[in-house]
Amino acid sequence: MTIDHVQDVISMLGPPQGAHADPEAWRTLEDRLGLRLPDSFKALTDMYAPVQLNEHLFLEHPATARWNLGASMDSTIAAFRRSRSAEREGHLFGGPDGLVPLLGTDRGEYLFFASGATSGGERLVASNGDEPVLYDYRVDFAEWLHRYLIGEPMFGPGSEAFYEGPVVLESMSLKEGDEVRVWYGPDRGM
Repeated sequence: MTIDHVQDVISMLGPPQGAHADPEAWRTLEDRLGLRLPDSFKALTDMYAPVQLNEHLFLEHPATARWNLGASMDSTIAAFRRSRSAEREGHLFGGPDGLVPLLGTDRGEYLFFASGATSGGERLVASNGDEPVLYDYRVDFAEWLHRYLIGEPMFGPGSEAFYEGPVVLESMSLKEGDEVRVWYGPDRGM
């Protein structure tokens, strides 16, 4: 039996918004990065981003000028490349052989994608704040997000961010003066 984690996430977030789906924006970003991003990441991002989930986790989109995923990836890669701890640990950031940031939190956590071009398989890699330690998760993005939303420690040990009740979704304003909209996913029975 195959578990559909994309559907699990949709059932927690509610009806998709889908306002910014743009296949050309994804093609442009992937061409620039030199790799293909996970399908479930692109699908869920198209359905909901730009959005903040449960007051911590940010999903940005490549088709928006503000909260632009590509720009965020560039600045995060540059910051991690400058980090002495990352350099000391031998981590490569950016490009088809390096770690590419997918999302972050307001707690300084980051989730990266490793394409497996030279390492033998795709995986997600999490950074728990300022620690130089990275944590591997050999799961699809949709499963990672589902597990994060149900309160599992998906940025490493002790990183749980569980909230009872429905998931809180908060729009991220696309231009100065836009009103932030808050809505809730369906009751999760949690």
